[in-house]
Amino acid sequence: MNVVKQDIENLNYDQKRIRNNLTVRERRALKELSNNKKLTIKPADKGGLIVIQNTEDYHAEVLRQVLDRANYRILKSNPTNQILRIINGVVSTALDERIISEKIAKFLCNKTPTIPVFYTLPKVHKGIFPPPGRPIVAGTDSIFQPLAIFVDKFLQPLVPQARSFIRDTKDFLLKLRDLSLPADVILATLDINSLYTSIPHNEGIVAIKQYLSIAVSPPKLVDFILALLEIVLKKNFFRYGSIFYKQIRVPIWRQQTPIYTCQHLRTIISGQTTIFWPIFFAGFGI
Repeated sequence: MNVVKQDIENLNYDQKRIRNNLTVRERRALKELSNNKKLTIKPADKGGLIVIQNTEDYHAEVLRQVLDRANYRILKSNPTNQILRIINGVVSTALDERIISEKIAKFLCNKTPTIPVFYTLPKVHKGIFPPPGRPIVAGTDSIFQPLAIFVDKFLQPLVPQARSFIRDTKDFLLKLRDLSLPADVILATLDINSLYTSIPHNEGIVAIKQYLSIAVSPPKLVDFILALLEIVLKKNFFRYGSIFYKQIRVPIWRQQTPIYTCQHLRTIISGQTTIFWPIFFAGFGI
């Protein structure tokens, strides 16, 4: 016992003291800002900035978005238990048909989920004040997260197969290195407004099925993946304040949403090749 006590004392003695990189005055100011309910502090959507804005303006921007009936609908109550029953039914059937293992079935059924929460990241780069916000749903540990992770496992390998796919800036520069352009070439960039909330569910599911049917087997596994995807897309909800909302269009998650969106865009772009295909066309993820 004495040896153990001595080891613990030596361990504590050897630990390096952690010095605060803020002055006392700066720490006091940070605490006051954090405790000020009239202010909302969020990271900017782009640029790595920290944005401090009036909570009233932040709340008004959130309400502007969630009250848009084209994208969201107010729910009367928390739908978690109802959706859990649907997930359990789909997973149990897949387990009975030996499409998945018991380990995967257990992973997909989150028995103690958290409620997805809605927030926005201010787009200060737009130069508009108060800034518009990029909608984000924090779905960590929600009933949808295991489903999204499972689906993502099969979708992720499909993304680099797109003709226009760019992995990163280095990949883009390598593609340009051997590209010979005529003198009259026109350079252009494209952007899609409200991309995530603009994709109809059925179109997105059809696009995903097209690529999964080629890359994944057996067909029953493809059907199971699509069933989970449909739950994530059509049953997704979140809470803001004390009110629950259903998402009409694509759930806006930081990790899984871009992959699903890329596959849908890939289908649209591929369908245009018979009409027009530029000398070089590429995009991050599409």
